[in-house]
Amino acid sequence: AATALQGAHARLCMITAYNLKQLGEQQQELCYHFELQGVVYNITVTLTAEHNTVPSITPLFANADWHEREMMELYGIRVANQPNPRRLFLDEELDAGILNEAVPLSIMMNGACTTDLWERILKEKEGERA
Repeated sequence: AATALQGAHARLCMITAYNLKQLGEQQQELCYHFELQGVVYNITVTLTAEHNTVPSITPLFANADWHEREMMELYGIRVANQPNPRRLFLDEELDAGILNEAVPLSIMMNGACTTDLWERILKEKEGERA
């Protein structure tokens, strides 16, 4: 798909990487955003334990270099044949894929995480009634 877009003089706008573990699934997705004649095309690739590597599109789109390096560094996504796999931001001592360990605030604040608080409130109310 990237080759067809490149041949049609499309340009890569960005690559978005996100982790679906926070939604209860053990997988990651990449969304490639291309622009062709004023229309943005989004191509989504799902990465699983069996299929966990994507090929580099840097030979077709030079600006993919930073996007690929960022997702390798922050999410630990494997990019085959990436011509410049050096880190962009994080110290080499930090594990690749550090954002896989982050817990989004929306997940942290949902009802499942506050069960203990509600149990204490209900126990106190039951104690008042007795």
